[in-house]
Amino acid sequence: MASDLCLGVTNQNTFRNCVGSIALPVNQPIVGDEDFTAVATEFRNLIKQSKQITNLRANVNQMANLFEKLDFLPTIEAKQQMLSFFENILLNTFIISYSGQTKLGELEQCIDEMHNLYERNKWAIY
Repeated sequence: MASDLCLGVTNQNTFRNCVGSIALPVNQPIVGDEDFTAVATEFRNLIKQSKQITNLRANVNQMANLFEKLDFLPTIEAKQQMLSFFENILLNTFIISYSGQTKLGELEQCIDEMHNLYERNKWAIY
């Protein structure tokens, strides 16, 4: 899930993109309201922890360190090589990401189709 990291930086009015992510593990079967409540409570706790200033700053510092290392590399190829570890990371999950004011034109109907598909099958996902 996308996470706003602005509270973790010194200048909270920055115009830079200060977005990270929170991993919400979907690894429990949900077969009823009690299961749903337990998972939702766990997710709320993870989100609350991620919003603590120390966690926000740690996340921002990790990004800043990566960017600093990238800045010192002499070529685009060297930067691509350093970031190549992302190419083979397999996650048994899906990612919900912030896309801002993206105008998708005709493709916007696909979003509605995904929402409708989810609503029809939401319990089948778990």
